[in-house]
Amino acid sequence: MKSEGFRRHLTYSNVMATIAVFAVLGGGAYAATKIPKNSVGARQLKKNAVTTAKLKNGAVTSAKVKKGSLLASNFKSGQLPRGATGPTGATGAAAVTVAAHGGGEDPPALFGPTTNIVMASAPISLPRESDVVITGSMGDKQVECSVDGCQGPGGTDSTIVGLYLEFPNSTGPSPVPGGGISVLGSSFNRIQIPPLSGVIRDIPPGIYTAKLILAGLGISTSVFDNGGADPWITALATDSG
Repeated sequence: MKSEGFRRHLTYSNVMATIAVFAVLGGGAYAATKIPKNSVGARQLKKNAVTTAKLKNGAVTSAKVKKGSLLASNFKSGQLPRGATGPTGATGAAAVTVAAHGGGEDPPALFGPTTNIVMASAPISLPRESDVVITGSMGDKQVECSVDGCQGPGGTDSTIVGLYLEFPNSTGPSPVPGGGISVLGSSFNRIQIPPLSGVIRDIPPGIYTAKLILAGLGISTSVFDNGGADPWITALATDSG
């Protein structure tokens, strides 16, 4: 009876409607699994949808990388080769410190008719052969010219303030090149002397004494105390080059 009732309600319209539903459902599934070629673009992709795992090995080639966009930090350690080591540069000359000075003359050797006043002195010990830089100043002590002036009446008379280095067991101090100045002045003038410096080179090991000396060649010399700083001298050893 139930079978006859089902057949009684089974009409052509019912059958066609059922077939149409299956066709729609089947066609939709077919459309979902068969996307036309070149139909998906950047607009259809969700942000961050393409991950590293989704990329095929070798898919990103150098042609796809923007030129100049990669940094050294993008490469694993050891991947970037080092360039060849350049040639070694020439060895520079040994440094020698020379102070500026107000002299520039070579002081005279102290022998003959000279009168000497040692204004300042300082010992220096050299453990090896060295150049010696000597700097000295009269401070506020002024040179006072004699009645005949600081040049004296004779053609070879003069007054010199100079730097010297006295060697062990020597009969007199050795002049420091460039460490002297001639004093120019007339009768009883008082002359202020600028600081002096000079270098005496290739001095062997030993104990020496640097001296600042006021010397009168052929004339007497004297000093006026202006009441200020005292004379001083320093000596510095440097590597000879």
